[in-house]
Amino acid sequence: MRLTRFGSLLGVVLLALVRTPASARNDSSTVSTLEQAERLLETTESGRQVLEAAREGRITWVLGQVSRTEVTATRTVHDEVETVHYDTRVIISGSKSPVFQALDLAHELVHALRPKENPFHPALKPGDYVVRGIEGEGGEAEAIAYECRVGREWIDRSKSRVIPEEDLALVRARCGMVWKAMADGEKWKRSFYYLGQHYRDFLDRLTRLEPGSAEMKRWKERLDPRTPIFSSAMAQKPYPLALLEEYLELTRKICSRSPASESPFSKRCGTLERVK
Repeated sequence: MRLTRFGSLLGVVLLALVRTPASARNDSSTVSTLEQAERLLETTESGRQVLEAAREGRITWVLGQVSRTEVTATRTVHDEVETVHYDTRVIISGSKSPVFQALDLAHELVHALRPKENPFHPALKPGDYVVRGIEGEGGEAEAIAYECRVGREWIDRSKSRVIPEEDLALVRARCGMVWKAMADGEKWKRSFYYLGQHYRDFLDRLTRLEPGSAEMKRWKERLDPRTPIFSSAMAQKPYPLALLEEYLELTRKICSRSPASESPFSKRCGTLERVK
């Protein structure tokens, strides 16, 4: 029997879970902000729905340094039969106010509830991994749209004074462009592929992975050299590049445990030789 474990989050790959800082665990005043965030989510229909789904799915959330979703996948192979087990938890930044912790929690729970993709699949392609991470169910486009749906419900209920007006102004600033872009579904999706200074780097790495002429043509039509609108908080890079680097990193971890010559990973592991 062989076991393989790694921690995966949208935009970053870790070998081990990142523990919540002691200050966040032990300071009752800090912990209470996350409780306040949950209560704020409960005041909206969208917030209640995602919290209920997360509780039914037994997803946990704790305070940490940067808001993110961690998925730890364990691969077991016994008598040539593979099984993959997933453990998911959400980390919410302890440095933010309850209002923005609530928005982050809504966002990360959408990620946590997404259908799990087998990262060990030998035929998992980098291009598919990036596109699904952005446009797929529970991907970045849906998560950002969902947090701003919560924000819209707060604003629509502003007369009930659930959220102070100064916080609502910040929510409008954070979500204003999202609400506008979402009016055009295709424009909304395309906005995630603005790469700015990372345009050439992404294109070069993808080319080295030899995706094929038809797929490469589709990528050139999708990518945009304009200044990025959305970026990974963990990687500090636009989502396409952050997700491509995540794919490469998890592939390196898999291949370090499975020799490149070993079937069925030989083809996927072989791509690493062509990319930095």
